[in-house]
Amino acid sequence: MIDCRSYADQVKDIEPQLKMGSVATKLERDAYEKAKSVAMEKGEVFNGIAPVTIRGEINAMIAERNSLVLEASNRIIFEQRDYDERLERAERYIDRANQSIRNTKRQIERTEQDIEWSSKRCKNLPSWIDGNHKAVESNTKDILTQHKQMTSSYKELTTQNSQLTASLKLSESQILQLTEQLSKAQDQLQAPLMTTTDEPFMSEKDELIESLESRINKLTEKVTQMRKTIMILERR
Repeated sequence: MIDCRSYADQVKDIEPQLKMGSVATKLERDAYEKAKSVAMEKGEVFNGIAPVTIRGEINAMIAERNSLVLEASNRIIFEQRDYDERLERAERYIDRANQSIRNTKRQIERTEQDIEWSSKRCKNLPSWIDGNHKAVESNTKDILTQHKQMTSSYKELTTQNSQLTASLKLSESQILQLTEQLSKAQDQLQAPLMTTTDEPFMSEKDELIESLESRINKLTEKVTQMRKTIMILERR
């Protein structure tokens, strides 16, 4: 693409060459062809010749100067691009470092809050431990008191159970005796009666039998109640 602007407008430090003109151009061309022919006749390598005109020398110096300027410009452009890439990488690294710093600050703040909360808990910990220790002591005393009461109640229940068992055995023995007496009385009633003079005696026997039956029934109820009580005590 051709740019019609001047080198100054293109912001290029390039110096324009002088116009050679037809005469100077012919002199440079003739000298070039002559030197080339001589080199070919001698079998030497031809590498060009120095300018033979003043304008040619000036243009050669201008061309060398422009070449150096372009080389320097290209090097500057390359170095600028490399610098820009390095700067971009450095900025990304700085952004990541800043983000890490912000995260570290937040973590430090959370850690300080945790430390403050832990400090408050540590201050209240002795009183909490003391309260729990007192509660444990109180519960221990209550448990010991309940244990003593339960031991005493157990002894009392054991004593009552023994007494009820003895009373039960005694009542059963009495029931057995009364049953034997009742059986004897009934056997006597079954004997034939020949005279009427025994009627008062029979009446006394009936009363005795009724009394024995009543005592047997009462003792039986008492024994039943005592057995129920013993079962309840044994369940405890």
